[in-house]
Amino acid sequence: MHGGFTAMLIDMTTTMTTAPVASEGFWEFGGVSRTMSITYLGPIVQGSVVEIETNVVGIGKRLSTTLCVVRDQGTGAVLATGEHGKAAIDLQKFLEKRVKL
Repeated sequence: MHGGFTAMLIDMTTTMTTAPVASEGFWEFGGVSRTMSITYLGPIVQGSVVEIETNVVGIGKRLSTTLCVVRDQGTGAVLATGEHGKAAIDLQKFLEKRVKL
């Protein structure tokens, strides 16, 4: 699998991991990425099946950090790891500022 797709997979799964805590006025829109670090440890070859484990390390009013591990389902070998830092935004305030520009 291309490294860019692996990065997108880690981005999407870590974002979805924080979704269950979202409520009105708290992480409503999933936030925006502020940092993302990916370590590629082995190739993800065509036809392989992977398992993805994500854990929220911390989530506050404005910032969150989530970790991700991608493993080969057959061997259990770790193929990639990721750390994703996100920032919450107030979408309504963002849109109001943007319209004024």
